[in-house]
Parts: sequence; C-alpha cells; structure tokens
Amino acid sequence: MPSTPTKSFALWDLTVPQGPRILNKSIMKMKIIGIISLLILALTGCAKSEDPDPEQDDPAQVSVVLGGAELTSKASYLELSDAEKAIKDYKIFFFNKDRGGIVTLELSGKGLEEASPYSLDRVGVDPGNYRIYAVINSSDLCAKVKTESELLALEADLTKTHSHDALLQIGYVDANIVASSGEQKISIPVRRLCSRVHIGSIRNACGGELTLSEAYLTNVPGACDLSGNVSSSKWYNMYGLLSVPSDPEKNAISVSTGPEPTVIKIGKTIPASATEELENINLYCYPNTLDIDQADTYDGQSDFEPVATYLVLRSDNKGDEPRYYQFRINKDEALSSALKANTTYTLDIVISGAGSTVITDLSTKGIISASVTVTDWDSGTTTTFDM
Repeated sequence: MPSTPTKSFALWDLTVPQGPRILNKSIMKMKIIGIISLLILALTGCAKSEDPDPEQDDPAQVSVVLGGAELTSKASYLELSDAEKAIKDYKIFFFNKDRGGIVTLELSGKGLEEASPYSLDRVGVDPGNYRIYAVINSSDLCAKVKTESELLALEADLTKTHSHDALLQIGYVDANIVASSGEQKISIPVRRLCSRVHIGSIRNACGGELTLSEAYLTNVPGACDLSGNVSSSKWYNMYGLLSVPSDPEKNAISVSTGPEPTVIKIGKTIPASATEELENINLYCYPNTLDIDQADTYDGQSDFEPVATYLVLRSDNKGDEPRYYQFRINKDEALSSALKANTTYTLDIVISGAGSTVITDLSTKGIISASVTVTDWDSGTTTTFDM
C-alpha cells in the first residue's frame, strides 16, 4: 500500500529589519514569549492534525472470494473442461473511491491453494469505499496499473492471454469496507472476455467413411481491451491462412501452426450414416459483431477485409487429399449476428458431401449444416436453432 503523504507546515519566515536598533528590553521579552507561545500552539495543532482517524488505527479484515465462474485450483482439475475454470495466476486491485479511485492495495499470486480453491487469505484493508477488480490468468498484463481507467484500457492479445488451460477472466464489485472486529467477505464475480465454440457432435451423411483430423476458427479478432471492446486492427487466421496475401495452399493454418485457442485436434473416423459424440472439442475467440460473409473464393493476393468468424473442419481420408468444410457460426437472428463474450456456442454438425481441397474456397459450404445451442457460460440459459 502506498505510504500516506506526510504534511509539512511553514510556520513563519522571520527576517530581521534593517535600521536603528531601538528595543525596550521588557517589550522584547514579551515579544519573544509571545512568539514562543504561538510556536507551541502551532506545533500542538500539527501533532493533532497528524493523528489518524480512530477508525484507521486497525485495518479492516477482509476475505476475498473469486466467484461466478466456478473457479478451481489449477492443480485440482482432471479434464480439459475443468481447465476453463483454472486460476493460473491472479491480480486483485482495490481502487479507493475516497482517494480519487487510485490503487491503494494490490494482491497477486500464482494460483490458489487446493484446500481453499477460490478464497484468498484474510488481508488488512483501510476502511473506505472501494471498487475491487480481479484479473485472472493475465497478471503480467497489469504490471503498472494505478487507476481503473488504466486497467480497462489495457489491450489483451488473444494468443497471449488465452489457451486451452488458462482463460483471461475479469470482474469487479463495489464494496464499503468498515472497521470492525470481525471479518468481511467480499465476493468478486468474474467472467470471460472470449466466446467458446464447442463441437458437440458430427453426423456423417457423406455415404462413406469420414476421418476428421482438425478444427479451426477463421477470421478471429486478435485483441480486446479489459472493458470488452474488441480491436478492429488485429486479426488471426484470416480466411484460414497464417497471413495474407499468400499462397492459400501453402499457407493454410493447422494445429501445429495456428494460435492455440483457435485450433484443436479432432482425430475421429466416423462411419457412414453414423454420429460421433465429441467431448472437450472447444475453440476460443474474441466476440465478432460483423454480419459480413466471406467471399466464396480468395485469390491469394488481396488484403484482408474483416468478415464474420467461421468454423473450419479438415478431413484426411485415405486415398484423398485434405478437404475443408467451412461454416459461419453466427449467421442467424437468434445470435444477433454476433459472437458474444462469456457465451458458449455448441454445434451439432451434419456433413453431407465432399469438402473443398483449398481452405479459402467456400464454394462447397452448403454441404455442412448445424444445430446451434447458445448458452450463457455461467448461468446455463440456452437458445437452440437450426442453421
């Protein structure tokens, strides 16, 4: 906690007047006594003004709980889905409203005790009105924050703050911390800035065996500030490529080259007319509000123009070259033409034909369809519709 600024007082600037020295001794003595008396009174006043408020003698005892996303210790999770709740590191800021909103207390750590997975040890906090923020899994991003506006203006790169075992999360609560002998519990609900795309099942209606090797998200916004505003200047997997302009056949994204949260291995062979139920096939991206279709073909030379986010599946069937199946995730009124933060989009997919041999070619997009279930990541509220 920053130290309280000390107060300094200028008593007087005493100068000796020039000229004849004609002073009566008794008058001089009375003046000296008067000055000394004033000095004593002034110093006494200073001492009293420096006395802390009696309520400030002992800091209030506060226990901070991180909630809202069923968080867990990183050491305790067993499945990939549980990793979405993991706390790899955290930073908590106490912005004191009574002191202009500056940070007066900052807590940080590299994970939480398994015995108490989401409750921090009790800490001492000066009484007052606070806005308390928690930032999870991106503490390095917040190294030099002094005010709330500085915190919210920080820009988080998707690939540096999201992975399959640690997702950036943020939240705050307003609290009036009072001096008391007991402990105050403060719960900070946190939510994720990203969207989750979950592949729930895939039905093979192609008429032959189908081997699906990988899945990707394309046209993914790459940066977002901590208030949730997505940048329009940074993108990943543009048209399914690592960069543009480029040779689409030589520069297609893959699990080995693409940014981790936007790519994942499937590795499933689905017999004809069968449905494969999938677990833990999750992809992550920042919200995309664009209601713009990608062109059916890309010449490999034009600059990227921002469009809606697509899901791409890759098949590697024996005796055939790799094929791609493209699907726009958010093209429906039920989604308000947007991928939203802290929201899950579960896709139950049907593939009815052969995909394109070029990842940027969407001319075969009609052979893939899906039922989409939209779920608030925390509350479980759902909406389902067919594409």
